[in-house]
Amino acid sequence: MKTLNKIIFLGLTMVVAWGCEKEQDMAILNAGAVPVVKLSSGEVLLDKDKADADVLTVSWDTDFGYQAAASNTILIDKKGADFSKAASISAGSSKSKVFKASELNAILIGLGLTAGTAGEIDIRVTSSIGAATVLTSTPAVLKATAYSVLLDLTSKWGVVGSAANDWGASPDLPFYKTDVANVFVAYVNLIDGEMKFRENNDWAVNYGGANGVLKAGGDNIKITKGSYKITFNPVALTYKIEKGVFWGIVGDATATGWGDKPDQKFSYNPGSETWYLNNVVLKDGQIKFRLNDDWGANLGSTATAEPDPIAASGALKDGGKNFGVKAGTWNFELNVKDPAKPTYKATKIK
Repeated sequence: MKTLNKIIFLGLTMVVAWGCEKEQDMAILNAGAVPVVKLSSGEVLLDKDKADADVLTVSWDTDFGYQAAASNTILIDKKGADFSKAASISAGSSKSKVFKASELNAILIGLGLTAGTAGEIDIRVTSSIGAATVLTSTPAVLKATAYSVLLDLTSKWGVVGSAANDWGASPDLPFYKTDVANVFVAYVNLIDGEMKFRENNDWAVNYGGANGVLKAGGDNIKITKGSYKITFNPVALTYKIEKGVFWGIVGDATATGWGDKPDQKFSYNPGSETWYLNNVVLKDGQIKFRLNDDWGANLGSTATAEPDPIAASGALKDGGKNFGVKAGTWNFELNVKDPAKPTYKATKIK
């Protein structure tokens, strides 16, 4: 009887041990389990007129060695980059993702690829099993050409003069198209002097005048220093000069300080409806953005403490905290199309 009990006990022990061993075997991760990425095409040429078309399928497979509920993320960056600033697209538990032209185009433009010029990007996939296990694929390379999302509002007309560009020493200050035929607008910063309007940076066709009326080859238009919006109609031969609405950068990091001198002014991009200031040299210090050299409307950080180190992009708050910046050369962009949700972009270029 004792012998029989021992046999039964040993048998049960072996069954339990075998079952445990089987469970452990099932939970062992395949050492080579990394996602393998496949692209439906190695090259895409995106077309603005076919923005809703499916243009690329990214698919992948991962052999974990056992059934696993993985969470997948697609990362896209410029070829050769380190993915620290990659576009991230969650795919959940799916093993493929179809991109429409508009979606992929937004990613390409966001990465800084030039519209109309072919560029290369790296696409990789990460598969996560809980927080502890993250598997990353080898990047797949895609050659892609984005399209411009900006309206082409450039025109052949410009502002020339001692008040604008020293009578043509540099390109004329541009007029842009509007939604009204033959009506052009320029947002310009001028100094004391004179100006005229001309075509193609050339004197063959130029207009001057007074009191809002133009004449071919007419008199120079006198102007005082300031920021202006100029509306020009070369068919009706009329013009209108208004004090402009201009954003500027202010702060001890700038050359003009906290308002002791006029702020360094942004220029307007009517195509994107944003304001930009490029190649501005700053020193270590603090900045804010304000309207028309006045504190009535000023934009700063949404943080609760200052200075808030400026990020590559972010939201702005009316009357918000100062931004902290490092010495160097910077590019800035303000988007105030929605006054309730202003945003900025900041890029330190050197």
